[in-house]
Amino acid sequence: MKFIATTLTLAAAALFAGCASGPTITPQLQQARADVTTAQADPAVLKYAALDLQKATDSLRRANELSAKRESLADIDSAAYVASTQARTALTIAKAQTDEDAIKPPKPTASAPVPTPTANAPAAPSPVQPTPRPTPMPPARRPPSPRAMPPKRRHRLPPCRRS
Repeated sequence: MKFIATTLTLAAAALFAGCASGPTITPQLQQARADVTTAQADPAVLKYAALDLQKATDSLRRANELSAKRESLADIDSAAYVASTQARTALTIAKAQTDEDAIKPPKPTASAPVPTPTANAPAAPSPVQPTPRPTPMPPARRPPSPRAMPPKRRHRLPPCRRS
């Protein structure tokens, strides 16, 4: 009898331990967490792709909730994949924008004023000359319709004489 009581106690302890275990963590969820953390640490993402970063954070929160509820691995991986993709998109947008800013010419600052023409100074000739307009072509002539043409007149030759 003591053996059965001990077995039941161990079985109940194992059952409660299984219910009290932590959330299900998949490799895809770990990758999503790393991607979102990387995006959050990038100041360019915060400047140029804040909305995409917010979407990634929301998707990661959903994946974490599914993991905490011990939902199916496919659901957890799906939400984690979406979060990871959105975080990488935010990083790509931020990188593209910073690259675009790097190739733009610098804007003039207040310390270096841009020279403006004055009323006394002669106007500089324009470096761009206007291109002359081509002469218009005459309208295309269409052949007259068959109804508008007079019937063809056939000239008859005199019959050939046989000798």
